[in-house]
Amino acid sequence: DGKELLTQTLVLTRNEQTFTFKDIPQRPVLSLNRSFTAPVSIDIDYTDEERLHLMTYDTDDFNRYELGQNYALKEILNMVREKRTQPNEAFIRAFGSYLNQSDADPAFAARAVLLPAASFIGDQTDVFDVDAVLDARRQVRKAFADAFKDQLKDIYTGLADFEKPFSPDPKEAGKRALKNAALTYLALTDEAHLVQEAYQKSTNMTDLMAALSALVTHALPGFEEALQDFYHRYEDDHL
Repeated sequence: DGKELLTQTLVLTRNEQTFTFKDIPQRPVLSLNRSFTAPVSIDIDYTDEERLHLMTYDTDDFNRYELGQNYALKEILNMVREKRTQPNEAFIRAFGSYLNQSDADPAFAARAVLLPAASFIGDQTDVFDVDAVLDARRQVRKAFADAFKDQLKDIYTGLADFEKPFSPDPKEAGKRALKNAALTYLALTDEAHLVQEAYQKSTNMTDLMAALSALVTHALPGFEEALQDFYHRYEDDHL
């Protein structure tokens, strides 16, 4: 049910060690290296159900984030190796779990739903097939956007208050980050018109750049006009 059963520091001093935990009422799902307590990479073969469980319930945000990133990395590399054009539904469902708790921590959700960069994915391969990695990553983003379109739109429209004065405080910054993360995914759906609207109505550079980036990246209608507008608007701004 997501409750913590036991938290304990394990000191590894040999190549192989066995640890036994007593009086545990049910089989637990391990959340290892919490808060990045040791600078190591851990390879553990979680099941899809265990990943979904931790991505939903783990109280350690570092582990929740890392688990999703590693899951995405594994899925994209598998798609490249198996020449698949569609991601595993279990992965998409697990990745979408971050949206369910976005109200509690918008900044975390905004970061968590972003996929690993293509350059990082390529670094994990012996031979970096750039086109294959970019295509697989694009297909994952599209599948995620389609699967959670309604939820992404609800998040975006709930946060898109263009008349609200800009505030740099962390809470508002987190909300902007989540709003713009949702917008970048909506750009891949039939709600892409929201991107042009966002560019036209944005009153701060953060939102303006997010909308412009989505317009240009996906070559959406009006992207060339937006580039020209942005240039003329700021051509005399030395910053």
